[in-house]
Amino acid sequence: MNIKPFIIVILVAFLSYLSFGQESEKITADENWIYLKGGQNALGVEFRKDNTVFFNGKLLMSCNYMEGAGDVYISKPSPKKGLSLVKCVYDDVAYIIDTKQNVVFSKDIIPKDDSLGQFVAWSPDEKYLISVKGGEGICIIFFILDLENLRARELRIKDCGSKLETNDFEDKNFSWIDNKTFQVRINILCNPYDADNCDRDKVIRSYNARVNVVTATAAYGTPQTKISRTSLQKNTIVKKTLTKKPATAAVTSIRQVDFRNFTYLIEDGKTIKVTKGKWEDRKPEFYGGVYSFEISQIMYGDLTRDGQEEAFINVDGASNYGASGWNSTYNKYYIYTMSNGDSKLLYTFDSSAVDEIYEPYKNPNNECDASVVGFRVKTIINSVMTLDLGVRGSICDGPSVVMKVRFDGNRLVLIGKPIKSKGNIK
Repeated sequence: MNIKPFIIVILVAFLSYLSFGQESEKITADENWIYLKGGQNALGVEFRKDNTVFFNGKLLMSCNYMEGAGDVYISKPSPKKGLSLVKCVYDDVAYIIDTKQNVVFSKDIIPKDDSLGQFVAWSPDEKYLISVKGGEGICIIFFILDLENLRARELRIKDCGSKLETNDFEDKNFSWIDNKTFQVRINILCNPYDADNCDRDKVIRSYNARVNVVTATAAYGTPQTKISRTSLQKNTIVKKTLTKKPATAAVTSIRQVDFRNFTYLIEDGKTIKVTKGKWEDRKPEFYGGVYSFEISQIMYGDLTRDGQEEAFINVDGASNYGASGWNSTYNKYYIYTMSNGDSKLLYTFDSSAVDEIYEPYKNPNNECDASVVGFRVKTIINSVMTLDLGVRGSICDGPSVVMKVRFDGNRLVLIGKPIKSKGNIK
């Protein structure tokens, strides 16, 4: 009796049993990017679970996560040369690889303390790489890299930085005219941090910009559907009159929720109703709690990495909880998402939560590097918030600190290490 076929069948069955349920998670991708999680590889790039990134078996870079493995993004190879941008989603680290020659084309291309968004375009002759800096709530700054000499330049698009407006563009409205010139249609939008009842889905006006990548200069076309800033202010006033509820069943985007006319949860299960971004108790009791509450910042971005935007609300105010009575500074932070057509509170905290994260990095020999008393969100890019911390001691301001964090569903998690600069550093 020939038992070899029987043994082979048994061996195959055994190997199938060992591998059952152990298949690696499927790699996700879209038309522009490939997304790797720990243990996955593509185009010769391997993202290991210890957060190191290898290219063709050689160490390329490390993604400095404090906990767990995030994602590594790989842009789809350029048509002619097969160049791809490889970057850590939670770090300001990016390399260019040559997938045809299987070599590293350039080392880290991102300027220190900067970030690149999820936009990549190669010139037709593939001598220039175009990306964007900044993130949600930040005006367009094109990042232009000359691939022949690896010289990077920046171009800030006009009509940005005004109190009521910001700008943006869609990938589909970007195109190359020749090897040194591209055209993009710029949309002017209301600034959600200054314009009341801002609808970020509505374009106020738009125009074409023609950009020379050699000189990093732009020529602008005539704006269309122009609305004056005065009209914008009047329109928002009319909207506020008509809008009685901040959110209804018809709301589909978190940007449609009017957080400046909204009811917020504060301490001890109490709620307050904010009107025009402010609330004040005009007859506060001594040690009665919060008596001033003002929305100082609203930022939007995908904080939960589910493809849906969340809102981050920053509140300043005052309370009389502290030993100093009436003079106690109050701050509160809220993260909201959309659920079943309405806003849903995911997380709320105060500056003490950020102070705990910063604690290991304080300088014990510097009395000014003592406590985080508040912060502002600079950007939200790829689910990572870049924070500008307010640090001070009892009688002096501390160093300027920039810190990156992500929201893991229950708390904030530090990404990398805080960067200190300026201020009272000893």
